[in-house]
Amino acid sequence: MTDINFSAQFSADTLRGILDSSQGTHEARAGGQAGTLANKYGGFLMQIAQVLGEKLDEMAKDLQKFAEKLGDKPTAAETTELSGMSQMFQMFMNNASTVIKSLGEANAGMARKQ
Repeated sequence: MTDINFSAQFSADTLRGILDSSQGTHEARAGGQAGTLANKYGGFLMQIAQVLGEKLDEMAKDLQKFAEKLGDKPTAAETTELSGMSQMFQMFMNNASTVIKSLGEANAGMARKQ
């Protein structure tokens, strides 16, 4: 799978997860009710945080599997690919944090004005 296809699929999966969570279908697809903070406190911000966290977990597992597959003497190409995957993970992690922070601050600002 090319990087563009991977990015597009990853974005589509993330958005689908957020929509499912906001409509209550996420737990149905997961096979039951999860006892997470998102379910306890509700709200779209917690749903977004939960879905982004799940996607980050997936990326971390893929990154770890790739790193374990390299062995003791990785080639330069494998090392470069691992570096690229690590940077993609870091960028997504930073963006996820920024999204949650920005939405939370916007909600706080709206709540103060009401």
